[in-house]
Amino acid sequence: FEGAPVVWGESDCSAAPALWWSEETGRKIDLPRYASRDEAHAIIQRMGGLLAVWDDIAAQAGGMERIGEPEIGDVGIIETRLHGQIGGILGAGRILIIRKDNGGWHPFGPVRQFLRVYETP
Repeated sequence: FEGAPVVWGESDCSAAPALWWSEETGRKIDLPRYASRDEAHAIIQRMGGLLAVWDDIAAQAGGMERIGEPEIGDVGIIETRLHGQIGGILGAGRILIIRKDNGGWHPFGPVRQFLRVYETP
């Protein structure tokens, strides 16, 4: 993904961590099909929010909600002022590593409050 523009449904802020989980666990994760930001937002709305989408992804991967302090490699969901809810992979120091539309992975944070954190199985 590094440096390549985001492809919705393949390398956006939810698809990229889900694909990473799939590679880490060897488990296939069936994401809903979407090819644009608008389609992604429609699915998120229909499913009841990004947390509901990630609850489904975590269930497929065998991941559970982390109770306690997030750890490196977990997947976190946060609320942002500009982009609403986004997901990413936890790095050191409560930094969320996210995909941005222009490509690549970018550090965000440190994050003070997560909506939910999922343990990487």
